[in-house]
Formats: sequence, C-alpha cells, structure tokens
Amino acid sequence: MAAKYCEPCTARGKTPKAFQWCTECEEALCSECTEAHKVQKMSRSHHLVEIGKIPNKINLSYNCSKHQHLLFDYFCVDHDVICCKECLPKDHRACKNVTSIDIASKNSKQSQSFLDYNEQLSFISDALEKLKKNRKESSSQIEQEETQIRKQIAKTKENIIKQIESLEELLLTQITELKDKNINGIKRQEKEIGELVTSTNDQKKALEFIRNPGSEKQAFITINSSKPILDYIENKVKQLTESFVDTSLILSKGYQQTI
Repeated sequence: MAAKYCEPCTARGKTPKAFQWCTECEEALCSECTEAHKVQKMSRSHHLVEIGKIPNKINLSYNCSKHQHLLFDYFCVDHDVICCKECLPKDHRACKNVTSIDIASKNSKQSQSFLDYNEQLSFISDALEKLKKNRKESSSQIEQEETQIRKQIAKTKENIIKQIESLEELLLTQITELKDKNINGIKRQEKEIGELVTSTNDQKKALEFIRNPGSEKQAFITINSSKPILDYIENKVKQLTESFVDTSLILSKGYQQTI
C-alpha cells in the first residue's frame, strides 16, 4: 500500500499528507511535490494516480516475497519466474535464460502473458457468478419443495387425524433436518464462493490499476506474482463445480401409501 505521508518531504524532515502516487518513482507525493513532479523534465511523463483510488490489497512493492529486503531484479525464462539477487544463485544457477526485470518487462501490457492473465481472471469471475447463481436457485428450489411437502402433509392430516399425528411429527422433523442439512451445506459453499469472489475482485482491481496508471514493470510483476493466486482460485472453482450435487426434497411414496 502507498505511504500515508509525502516521501520526498519525509526525507527532508516534513510530514505533509500524500495525495498522489507515482508508479515509476514508486513514491507518494503531497500536492506541492505533485505539481513539481508534473513539470520536471525527468518526471513529467510519469503516471500519477490518486492514493484514494489505489485498491487496498494491490501490491505496490517490487520486493522479493522470499527475501523482502531485496528487489525483484531478474526474470528466469527457463522457470518463468521473477527473482532477486539472492534467489538467482540459489535457485537459478544452472539456468541459461535469465534477463533483467527491466528488459523482460518491456511492453509487458501487450504481452501474451498479460492477455492470458486477463483471460484467466475473466474465466474465473464468470465461473464464480454461475456458481453463485446455481446455489441461489438450489436454495430457492428446496424452500419451495419444503412448502409443497408441508401442504401435502397438512392435507393428509385432515383425512385421518388420529393416524397421522405421530407420523406428521416424524415427517416434519425429518424434512426440517434434511432441509437444514442441505441449506447449511449450500451456505457453506456460498461462503466459500463469496471468499473466492472477493479474492478475484481484488485481482480484477489490481489488473484495472496496472492496465492504466500502472507501470510496465508493475504489470509484469503483478501478473507473475499473482499467477499462483489465480491458479489456486481456479482449482477451487473446479473442485466446487465437481462437488455440486443438486438435491431435491420429495415426500416418499411409502409414506403416502401408509397414510
């Protein structure tokens, strides 16, 4: 997340509130420093974005996730991963295709990896929306079926009051238990889907940010560092899809014939 106070001013012993973030300089700027940033020759072409518009969960750091004191400096083509100066000799000593992050990230927003990342994110979002809709429809169906069964039970009760009293109690208990069991199961699935939706939306917000004001390096690092997250979400979506069972509540014919 971007700093709360202006970083150039903080270096001078001042603490004015920051309003803008420069994606190239990776610095938070106050209003005065922002104006200076816009006119200086070295920074007038930089991308500035309001700090309040930066998604809370977007990663603005270039630091290695394993060695947080070091920056991502290299990209290993052989392993398709970004790495720092410590990762390089440890995990990629024998790799022949290693390049600097600055070279590798050039035009990354137009790369196939960026397009694949966006496509995967869209696929996951669509799949999650379908799963949410499916669970809501199943829940509504079970509620309606429960209502219908209760009507059948009530009608049967009218015909043979004395014989149905004990059976009515049993049936109502069983159907409530079955309904609760299925509804609780669906709610658990809905909760898990909701969490995946939240994670996916966070990734979408990050993508939208790096698509426009984000730098090429930020885009490259984001799609590479977020790929395991999307893979995890996609696997969870597949698992949920495969585990779904459409359940219906139906009054057994055996009970009807007994009555």
